[in-house]
Amino acid sequence: MAHDEQTVAVLIADVCGSTPLFESSGDAKALELIADCLDSISRVVDAQGGAVLRSKGDDVLCTFPDADTAVCAASQMMDAQADSPLEIHIGINYGTVVRDRGGIFGDAVNTAARMQSLAKPGEIITSEAVYEQLSDEWRRQIRHLDTQTVKGKSEPMNIYAVFKNDTQVTYYVGEDGRHTVHPGNVYQTSGPKMTITLEFGDRTIVRRDGGPGFHIGRAGSCDLIIDEPCVSRDHALLTVRRGKVLLTDMSSTGTWIAQADGDPILLRRDVMQLASDGVISLGQRPKEDSPTVISYRLGQEGNNDD
Repeated sequence: MAHDEQTVAVLIADVCGSTPLFESSGDAKALELIADCLDSISRVVDAQGGAVLRSKGDDVLCTFPDADTAVCAASQMMDAQADSPLEIHIGINYGTVVRDRGGIFGDAVNTAARMQSLAKPGEIITSEAVYEQLSDEWRRQIRHLDTQTVKGKSEPMNIYAVFKNDTQVTYYVGEDGRHTVHPGNVYQTSGPKMTITLEFGDRTIVRRDGGPGFHIGRAGSCDLIIDEPCVSRDHALLTVRRGKVLLTDMSSTGTWIAQADGDPILLRRDVMQLASDGVISLGQRPKEDSPTVISYRLGQEGNNDD
């Protein structure tokens, strides 16, 4: 029987500390938290054009067409857990896999598992094969960590770590729907700290640089609840970090952003940096008196306009 061979980036994300969570939080709550974490990881995989091959227990096995996208997705997975009591650790490898009966097999998968086992909570560890496949821009986000003897390998392996807190990433969606990733050293150690002020109905909400992520959606657990049919339960995530305001859409209907300097843009399962004042509309084009429209303005900490 012929098997389908493909060269891909293999990523394994594992939930840390799930066993003591059952004791501290109870079975039902622990299962809910783990399920939320795995769902969040799967949404990132889907948004970045990857494929989930397995999501059970407390880990997710997935593939991406290239190393850049895999590292980008891993960084987003970490960011998505910023407000969760659970941490994850991630291993990534690049190589040829054999697809059979809905799964993937081969040394590339085993090596990804070894990388994941080496990663501490909150860490992303990659093999040298990943590093060699990265673009020059993404290589600057990775540092050589160690050379180690890894189970199943006859020779020591070079191990690399993704330092997600050193950089930030801007994501765009082109007209063809493909993701363009622009990493850069914008997590500067000095410079203005941003704020965003949201206006929704009679509510005014200010989010400051470095604060926790702000969830918007229909679910009761969201920070801003908009109970409309076109709004997903966990529709969008707003983060303000190191001078950047980022909006992540996690919905099926998308989020429209109309900034002061342009026409409305549809964001669907992707991330966009907000660069000027405007409005956000969940699930439908922004229009006057719409129940899904949120007005916002950007500012800097210390200024009177925030």
